[in-house]
Amino acid sequence: MFDRRKLRIFLDELLRDMELDLTVILVEGAHDREFLRKAGFGGIVVEISHRPIVELAYWLVEKYRERTIVILTDFDEQGEKKAKRLSGILSELGLRVNHRYREEVRRVARELGVRTIEGLARLYTKPRLP
Repeated sequence: MFDRRKLRIFLDELLRDMELDLTVILVEGAHDREFLRKAGFGGIVVEISHRPIVELAYWLVEKYRERTIVILTDFDEQGEKKAKRLSGILSELGLRVNHRYREEVRRVARELGVRTIEGLARLYTKPRLP
């Protein structure tokens, strides 16, 4: 059984580190962005679901060339495919993609039993009593 408090502290520290590292976090949609804001992340969050992936990649190069990118798509099959494809394209275009942060967030999600970024919000709500 996981320790909810420790997971939340760990995730809070990860988000703070990402903000201090001036990363740009890529998420699939508005619910993911909303979760990051509620969790206290004040940095740049970009939704990727509304643009073709290649167009998005070139826009990121133009706008955030000096920043490190963290891809926080969901951890289901579709999200993993998106992350892999996007990571490859961004790397080819010369952007720095930080995979460590994704892996750390994936560990938290796995411990919590969720496969989506917005599902991590369970750490920020009071648990139901039986």
